[in-house]
Amino acid sequence: MGFNPFRRANQEDSVFSAPVIVLGLLIFLGVLGGVGAMMVTSHNTEKEKLPNLGPKKNYATLPKMSLTLGGAQTMDLRVRLEFDPTVDPHITDFYADRIADSLNQRMTGVKAENFKGTEGAALIKNAIAAIVNREINTTTVRDVILDRLVIQ
Repeated sequence: MGFNPFRRANQEDSVFSAPVIVLGLLIFLGVLGGVGAMMVTSHNTEKEKLPNLGPKKNYATLPKMSLTLGGAQTMDLRVRLEFDPTVDPHITDFYADRIADSLNQRMTGVKAENFKGTEGAALIKNAIAAIVNREINTTTVRDVILDRLVIQ
């Protein structure tokens, strides 16, 4: 005779019959699933408690511009402008040519040596912000991001 876990040594049925074992296993898995669900729920509420970092940034990209500098040098420029979240980022599409022309006129007298270091980046950013604010007088530029600035 082999070992049978559902029978005692004297061949009587044990208390641990198959339905009792299956029921116990189902209760154990239910408790385990409930604990897992509580852990996931508590993890999600911790994420919701993180501070709100404010509204999503609103960027408008100007088309690539090639500007003529003093001294017969050129500047290739790619710029993103940050606006208030309520402003349509496509507002610059209509004004892009006027912005490029105004910027080209302003940079004609500036030499390439003026664009060295952080002062040069600040110079071009301030010029772009002033021109955009003048051309699109219904909104204000929050920030100017220089994606590409190459002087040749």
